[in-house]
Parts: sequence; C-alpha cells; structure tokens
Amino acid sequence: MKTFRMAAIAAGAVAGLLAATPSQATTFADFSAADSFNNVQWTQSAAGTGGTLSSTSATSDTANVFFSFLTPSLLGLAHLQALLSFTGTAPDGSPASNSFGVLVQPNLGGNFSFTYEGASDLTVGGHTYHTGANLLSGTFGGAVIVGQDNAVSGSSLDATTSGGALSFTSDFLTFMATGDRSFALSMTSILDPLNAGTGQSLDSFGAVSTGSFQADLAGGGGQGGVPEPASWALMLLGFGAIGLTLRRGRSALV
Repeated sequence: MKTFRMAAIAAGAVAGLLAATPSQATTFADFSAADSFNNVQWTQSAAGTGGTLSSTSATSDTANVFFSFLTPSLLGLAHLQALLSFTGTAPDGSPASNSFGVLVQPNLGGNFSFTYEGASDLTVGGHTYHTGANLLSGTFGGAVIVGQDNAVSGSSLDATTSGGALSFTSDFLTFMATGDRSFALSMTSILDPLNAGTGQSLDSFGAVSTGSFQADLAGGGGQGGVPEPASWALMLLGFGAIGLTLRRGRSALV
C-alpha cells in the first residue's frame, strides 16, 4: 500500500507539472508590404498629446499587403493578396516618454483586419473561401509605439503578457480562449524621423509596415502547448521516479 501511495504522489507531481507548464504561443501569421509606399501613418492629435496610427494608401484608408499563414495545416496559404485596415488611437493625455533616447508612445487601442482580396477561391479541409474572407481580424488595447529618438524605423507592440488586451478572430483558425497573444508591427522608411516634444505625443510620420502575430491555437492549427525541452526533462525525471518507486515495491514483495 505504501508503494502505491508513493507512486501516486509521484504521478501527481508529474500531472501538476503538466498542468503548470505554460503553453507556447505560436507565430501563426505574418504580413509584408505589397509595395514600397507608406502603408501606415501616425497622425498627432490637434492637442498634441495623443494621436492615431492607421493604415493608408494613395487612394483610401486601407493598404494592400501580402498575408501568410505559418501553421502546419495552412502553410499552402502564403503570400495571399489582402487588404489591411488598421486603426490604433492614443487619446489626448498620452504623451510620449523619452528614456535615454528611446521614445515610447503609450495607450494605443483599436482594431485591425486582413481581408482576402485574391481572385481565386481558397480551399482548406473541404471548405471553400471566397474573396472577402476574414484572414485575420482583432481588437487591442494598451499597445505602444517604440523607437529611437530621430530614428527612421520603429515598431508597434501589443502583448497580453505585458498587460495589453488583444483578441483574434479568423475564418481559418480557432484561438484558445485564454493564453498569451501578441502582435508586432515593424515600421521602416519613416519619412520624418521619430520625434516628440516635451510633454507631447509623437510627431506625425508615415512608414512602411510589416508584422507578425502570435497566439495559442485550438485544434490542429498550430503547435501551441508543446512543452519546452527543460519541461520535458523534468517530466522524464518524474516518470523515472514512478518507475523506481514501483521497482522498489516489487523487490520488497519478493
């Protein structure tokens, strides 16, 4: 009885480790610019203490991009023609900070969407998707724009691990209700170098943006939930402890 009690304790420890091991968010999609023109624009508010980061093109407030899924089941859906709509607003009273030459514009919240714009239908797992399908959309809060003072590149970041709020929806993927989620937009070719006056938000600028997205995925869409190598080692030690306990019990019985 003592032997099996010890085995049960060891098994419980391994089960606890499995339950405590955090799932690993998968980079499930990214996008690239369709041309070399600005596809996002930051516009400082009239009061100078807030502003809006939005998608833009020569003719509208949307931008043409190429969107790719990166999960094993959707690797065939790459470099898809898509229309990006993005709006992230920092309300007035959100001045940028400057710490040792690093500018941070806080408090962006808003939404985005990538709509399929290709002429051909997409067929995945027996389902057919037409032009206008929702490749990815989401809402966010607590995002920031980060870049070196007077630099011509920067990034916009949001992650649930750092206190941001982020949700994803897609016609092609199912996301876990809980877990880490994040996006990262890289901005290059900024025409007016990043700058912010004292107590002011970032000055207006335009940029070429690319980006990627991470989340814990449900079903077979990705590889979320695979333990790290260190966690595998701990679990193997746990299983070894169970085996050793049972062997000792059998020896005692003999």
